[in-house]
Order: sequence, then C-alpha cells, then structure tokens
Amino acid sequence: ALSDDHTGAPPSTLAGGPEPSWGKLRIWKAVGLPDDNPHVLPVVTRAEPFAPGFGRAPPADWVVAWLQNGDIVKQVGHSKKVKGHMVMPVLILGQDADLTEVGEGGGKEVEDGWVTRRHAGSGSMTWFEDVTIGDAGEENDGEGLRHGGGRRNHRSGVAAAE
Repeated sequence: ALSDDHTGAPPSTLAGGPEPSWGKLRIWKAVGLPDDNPHVLPVVTRAEPFAPGFGRAPPADWVVAWLQNGDIVKQVGHSKKVKGHMVMPVLILGQDADLTEVGEGGGKEVEDGWVTRRHAGSGSMTWFEDVTIGDAGEENDGEGLRHGGGRRNHRSGVAAAE
C-alpha cells in the first residue's frame, strides 16, 4: 500500500525525460569556467557527470553542446545525484537569452541534455548561478530565498505586531 501512493509511476524516469511533477521555472547561467578552454562543461545525452577537473571526458557522441561562461540554460526536470555530482536536465537558451520571455512551459519541454551543476558536497564548487526572474520582475542574482530572504526579521516583525 505504501508503494502505491498516487499514480503507480516509478519515482524517477530512467528514460531521461522530465518528470511529471516538475513545475518550477529555474534559469541558470554558467559561471566560473576557465576562459582558455571551451571544452570543460558539456551538456550530454545521459544523466552522467562531466565537469571541470573531473578527470574524464564524455564520448563525442554523447555531447550535445559545450557550455561557456555566460551561457543560459533552463532546468526542465529534477536534479539527480550521480557519482558525487548534481546533474540536471536542461534546455539550452544561449548567451543572448531574454530572461523576461522565458515561460514556465508547464513541464512539457524535453531537455536538450544533462549538465553537471555542482559537486554534491557542501561548500563545493558550482558552475551555475541562479538567474531566474522572480514575480517582481527582478533578477534573483544567485542569492535566492535559500539564503533566508524575507525571514531575517521574523522576530522583530512579531515583536512589532504585539
């Protein structure tokens, strides 16, 4: 009974397509890549990690594109932890993407491929900055709500309300 919670679908799709439960809009910009080597961060056809300094290169027939600093991608599904790295399915938007025109897509978009976002360890190297534009139309600039946005003055707000 516990495994038959709602749809009977497997918890993750091995075929590489976006999972039905993905409904978020998350836009990332490649950062911190070496400018002297354009072939360090590939978008590949499988959920496998290939990252700067990782020590292995993907087979040529797996490579969809090579990302460089400033390239914009749209995450179209859940990230996965693979071999100590977080990989995510992405749609490549390019360097000149207009972030104000990127829609949610309703989770129906198919990824171009998978890219390594970061090492899975805490405080580890990351190769992407979150540039998703919020409801107010301002860029998130990588800080996001994950860093306590809006919650910092919670106690003082309660005290002022009393």
